[in-house]
Amino acid sequence: MLLLAQNLFVDGEALYRSYVVDLQKEWESLPEIQARGNPPYPFQFSSDELDVINRDAANAIRGMNLMNDLKTELGDLWPEKGVVRHDQYKDVKKALASAKQRFIGTMDHLDGDRKIRESLWPFDDLDGS
Repeated sequence: MLLLAQNLFVDGEALYRSYVVDLQKEWESLPEIQARGNPPYPFQFSSDELDVINRDAANAIRGMNLMNDLKTELGDLWPEKGVVRHDQYKDVKKALASAKQRFIGTMDHLDGDRKIRESLWPFDDLDGS
């Protein structure tokens, strides 16, 4: 159970909600469910809820892919666990600032809310430098 909680923290709620939806598709074919007389699936979702769950899961995966792309792009400069070597600090700051502008620029077509994305960028100093 502890591993599930840890994975939920890492993977996020959106993906686990998606797993619950996917489980419904194979519920009746599970041997333990058949052995118990095929009880009904314990969760029900409206069409609107399914749309939200699917959209959230797709966005979560997209976000993970974007972070992996950034990590690959930065290579050895990636601040593993938020820690940057002192001798790499200035290089990392420059690389992250450049990545920030590219990333935020790719999102402008969505809703144009650039200021919100800039404020949420996780790698800036508190003073914005």
